[in-house]
Amino acid sequence: MKIALSEAWKEYYTYKTRWEEGKESDVFSFKSALKNLWRENNLIETSKNEMKADLTKLKLLDNSMDPADPSCPPPIWVICTHKNNKLASPKLINDGIKLSKFWKCGFIAIDVTDENIDESLALIIREILERKKLQAQFKKKKKT
Repeated sequence: MKIALSEAWKEYYTYKTRWEEGKESDVFSFKSALKNLWRENNLIETSKNEMKADLTKLKLLDNSMDPADPSCPPPIWVICTHKNNKLASPKLINDGIKLSKFWKCGFIAIDVTDENIDESLALIIREILERKKLQAQFKKKKKT
C-alpha cells in the first residue's frame, strides 16, 4: 500500500512539475488530439533522436522524503476508527501501530463517537501546518 501511495505521488509530482515547465499537456485537449493525429501520420518520418526524447519524458521524477522539500509526499496517517467497539481486534490495532512505525507515519486510534475526532483532526492539521512552515523556510534558503 505504501509503495502504491508513493508511486501515485511520484506520478502526480512528475505531471505537476512538467505541466509548470510546459512539457506536459492535457491529453483530452482538442489541440493535442490533432497534433497527435498528425504525428501518427508522420511517424515514419520521425527521427530516432526525437523518439528517444519522447521516451525520456516517460521517466518519473524523483521526489525528496524531507518534509521541508515541497516535492515530499503529503503526510500519511493510519487511523483505527472503532477502538472501543466490542468487536475491535487488539491484534489489528497492534498491526496498525507496527505499520505506522514501519512507514514512519502517524497512528491514531479513535472511536466513531465524537470524543477523539477533534484531537485527531488537530494532530493532522498541525502536521500539515508544520510541513508548510518547513517548506516556506526551504524555499527561502533556496532563493538566497
